[in-house]
Amino acid sequence: MNQSEGTPGYGGSAADGTQAGIGSAFGRGKENVSSAANSATSDAASQLEQLRADFNSLKEMVSRLASQVGGEAAKLRDMAHSGASHVSDAAADVTKAGANLASSAADQAKTLASELEDVGRRNPLGAMAAALAVGLLVGLIGRGGRH
Repeated sequence: MNQSEGTPGYGGSAADGTQAGIGSAFGRGKENVSSAANSATSDAASQLEQLRADFNSLKEMVSRLASQVGGEAAKLRDMAHSGASHVSDAAADVTKAGANLASSAADQAKTLASELEDVGRRNPLGAMAAALAVGLLVGLIGRGGRH
């Protein structure tokens, strides 16, 4: 083996083989890095696309939910308004019926008083006997069971 063949810089075949091996390894490394970068970019793009689809689906779902909640709230408001209207109408009806009942009772009391007055004028002795009987009855009830 002579000195010029194995020493770098002398143009020997061992140096050329080493440089070719380094260049080949560098090329394979470059291809592997490029392939990995392309694969990562492709994966990131597909994941981003999936994320966009999921986000749009979620956005649509929230929109439908908000619409349904708004519709139900409007129904509840209408039902409450209707219920309040029915209660108000019922209260007005009860008030009106109570007023009619009170008016009728007052009219009957006036009629009864007028008839008792007429009976007392036509038969004063009978009216006094009736008053005495009512007084005795009230007295007996007032005493209760006491002797």
